[in-house]
Formats: sequence, C-alpha cells, structure tokens
Amino acid sequence: MYHASVESSEMVNIYSGNVTLDNKGEATVQVPAWLETLNGDFRYQLTCIGGFAPVYIAEEIGHGQFKVAGGKAGMKVSWQVTGVRQDAFARAHPLQVEVEKPANERGYYVHPELYGAGKEKSILWATTRSR
Repeated sequence: MYHASVESSEMVNIYSGNVTLDNKGEATVQVPAWLETLNGDFRYQLTCIGGFAPVYIAEEIGHGQFKVAGGKAGMKVSWQVTGVRQDAFARAHPLQVEVEKPANERGYYVHPELYGAGKEKSILWATTRSR
C-alpha cells in the first residue's frame, strides 16, 4: 500500500470523496476495510455543494462505513475524513515535531542547492568529511 504525504504535526491519513443524499437526505459512505485497522481518532468535515443544509455525521466510522444525514434529497456533499495512524510503524516511531540538529550538522542542509549553497554545505558532506 502506498500513500502520498501531507505535512502535519500528527501522523495522519486523509480520505475524501463526494456523495449524493437519498430521498431522506442521508447517505452511507463505504470506506476500505483496512481504513479502521490503519487509523483511529477520526475527524470529519462535510461541505454541501450547490446549497446549504445542516449536514452532520449521523454514524461514525464502523464496519467499513459512516453515515451522513441532515441534507436535502439529491444534494451532493463533499466529505473528508482524517485518521491518526495507529499501525505498528506509527506506534514504534511517534512523530517528533521539533528535533534539535546534532552540533556537527548545524549550518548544513539536506539540499544545499535549494538555498543557493554548494555541496560543501550539505549534511552528507559535513558528516563524512572526517572519514
């Protein structure tokens, strides 16, 4: 399984889509079976398209689906679900938002060319020059 990266202060995955509400102003959104295994602490966002309605999450994610309600029949709703990763790698390597650079890497860059500097300002150069 491959995921793209989103910059965040948490290790999260984002899923999104659109759904059309039925004649009761509701819709059940199917999500992949693995979504609940890979993620937890879900956050939801809903946006009505073409009009306003007090849409809400009627049922949170469970058994591969969640339910949207509160809209008008035929209304299109854009949804986004963010889940905090809870897989083995995420648990073993929690995200550290700020990490102090080792003293021998300070003043050097991973990609010095992006800062108008030469290769002698690369972290690789700085950490291997004494070998």
